[in-house]
Amino acid sequence: MKIKKDWFGMFSSTREYARSIYVREPTEEVEKRIWTKRVKTAGVLMAALLLSFLYCLFQPSDTQEILDGYVVRRQEQEQSLAVTAESNDGQKLWKKELELAVSDRDFTEKEKENLDGRTKKYLESELLGENQSLQHVDKPLHLPDSMPSTQMEIHWTVEDTYLSEDGSLCKEQIPKSGVDTEVTAEASWKNWKKVYSFSIHIAPVKWSEKSLWEKNVEQAVAKQMEEQAEKEVVKLPETIDGKKVRYILKSEEKSYALVYLVLALIICLPVFWRMQQKKEQTLRREQLLLDHPAVVNQFMLLLGAGLSVRKVIERLVSEYEKKCQRGGKKRYVYEELGVAMRQMHDGVSETKAVECFGRRCLLQQYLRFSSLITQNMKKGAEGMLAILETEAMDSLERRKEHALQLGEKAGTRLLFPMMLMLLIVMGIIMVPAFMTM
Repeated sequence: MKIKKDWFGMFSSTREYARSIYVREPTEEVEKRIWTKRVKTAGVLMAALLLSFLYCLFQPSDTQEILDGYVVRRQEQEQSLAVTAESNDGQKLWKKELELAVSDRDFTEKEKENLDGRTKKYLESELLGENQSLQHVDKPLHLPDSMPSTQMEIHWTVEDTYLSEDGSLCKEQIPKSGVDTEVTAEASWKNWKKVYSFSIHIAPVKWSEKSLWEKNVEQAVAKQMEEQAEKEVVKLPETIDGKKVRYILKSEEKSYALVYLVLALIICLPVFWRMQQKKEQTLRREQLLLDHPAVVNQFMLLLGAGLSVRKVIERLVSEYEKKCQRGGKKRYVYEELGVAMRQMHDGVSETKAVECFGRRCLLQQYLRFSSLITQNMKKGAEGMLAILETEAMDSLERRKEHALQLGEKAGTRLLFPMMLMLLIVMGIIMVPAFMTM
């Protein structure tokens, strides 16, 4: 498989990973197999992303269904439904909200007079809201429950028939000629309290076409619900003011958490692949270091028994393959020796095959070992056993040092759990002691 571009070093690192981990298989085939598996994984996650997005988009609502667009089935318990009524014009209904305030030093009489004037002026200006005058109110009044820069509390009393507690107009109740009414505010702050009354005239309501339609929808639906109070299934009006109406149940807000989770997994895939490669290559390196003394000793013994380098390699590889057939674990040094044996069978010289073996192992110890073997193959076997014996002793010492380093690393990893256990034990001992004090 030819790859022209290297995406953040991913392709070259995969090639190196394939060559070092799957030693006895063709690198291109292994690389192709790895990428095929990765592409399949990414494809599955992409499909999962698409499916999770579609699920979140079209997931069924937990709220009650509206049948045929205008039939509501009664539930056993009282319920509240958020329904949007749509006409041919696509018009919809709407909603609204509320707030509060505290105290310190008592006021003097002069301060009370000053506060009285300020409060009256503030209420007169705020009460208007968007209206031009209190004698022509056609928009909601503003009923503040406090005054800025003070801790004053203001409570309003309004005529329920024409005004609601938030100051909005009850348009359905207002006569065609308008109506006079009164709004009362009780302001209090510490030792001061005052009642203010405001006479207002609510002007006749001018209904817009949209508002009138919405009003008729509410009345028609309420009437229909009242008429069918004893029925199990409520049939909502299909036409209002000569217009066809359908009812859509307002769905709950959809959560796309699943989509974001799958997307994050897809984004993290390359990082996961790199970490997996690095972990396996680290394990390979550790295994090669641990196997080095054994390989040197085996070479020394078999060469001492009179076998040639080629025969030694064939013997070691043959024994390794038999162990693997019996369920033995994969050992990378013997896999590399197997590659060297195959190269020699393909016509590569013993010297070249051993040199390539040392380079493929990517460790200084194996480079030195292969160099010793090739030099002695060129110069003759005289003195080779003594050199290999020295190398075996050195490699054994290095293995001991490496084992100590691994022990230190393991001890460092255990430090946090040990500290945690110490804290837990201290907590178990000290908490009851403090509780009995």
